[in-house]
Amino acid sequence: MDEIYKGMIFEWKDSKAYHLDIDVDSISTYILTMGSERRLTKLKGYLDVLDEGGGRLKWVNGYYKDVKIFAFSSGMGAASANIAFTEVFKKLYDGVRHAYILRIGTAGALQSYINRFSIVVANSSVRSEHVSRYIIFPEYPSYMDPIIYLTALKCSLDKGYVYNQNLFLGPVETKDDLYFQEGFQNSPLRDSLANRYKALKRMGVLATEMEVSLLPILRDYFRQLGVDAGVNFRAYVGGVFLIIGGDLDRDELDKKEESLIEIGLDTLYYIDKFLKGDLTLENILRCI
Repeated sequence: MDEIYKGMIFEWKDSKAYHLDIDVDSISTYILTMGSERRLTKLKGYLDVLDEGGGRLKWVNGYYKDVKIFAFSSGMGAASANIAFTEVFKKLYDGVRHAYILRIGTAGALQSYINRFSIVVANSSVRSEHVSRYIIFPEYPSYMDPIIYLTALKCSLDKGYVYNQNLFLGPVETKDDLYFQEGFQNSPLRDSLANRYKALKRMGVLATEMEVSLLPILRDYFRQLGVDAGVNFRAYVGGVFLIIGGDLDRDELDKKEESLIEIGLDTLYYIDKFLKGDLTLENILRCI
């Protein structure tokens, strides 16, 4: 395993990862990831920026209040995200070794009671994408960490969302494709795909998105890599999603995405406060 790991990612001669162009000094304990570079640009407005860069994918680091945040774009879909996530996990493993990683993004609702612009906080993901199957077989679970999703619930409530009205906690699906998989009505395989989504709905899956299932799989992979090598590697992961669909108004979506970004940043901020003893467990557990 060690020899495979050493050649696992492409790196420049200065040891920076090929696609994100990051080294161990670029990243920090608190990490936000998003598919969209446009959303990353919005997020910069909330930070006292220290540095930014990137190769094919972009990143920025800076302070949100008194907490240092590293944020990066992962591109669209599981294949792109797995490249970016692996590069970040590799640099975390090489240096920081302790991280809280939150993905923020958009998703489509699977349940009729979840309206547009609701917030869905994931506690697990159904692995309908195929990328993570190259790491471990599809029966292996993809579950998020409670410290992430409970804190995200708290921050969503603080933003005025109401639990079980426009704020939901539960499983999501991570898929490969938008226009033929989720958009099964366009596919020649529409009947089998429609039955799959009916089954997911009957089992209570809340929403469908395109990247988050990879984070727990990589978390577990690198954790065990650390165990095997005697390295104390700890990472905690989660995902928060803004529900979209139908005809969208650009200005309205921009405002809702700002709220999503604020929830993401506040989640990492309050995890830091909790770990420092400035926030009690009761503050977080009130969410459930």
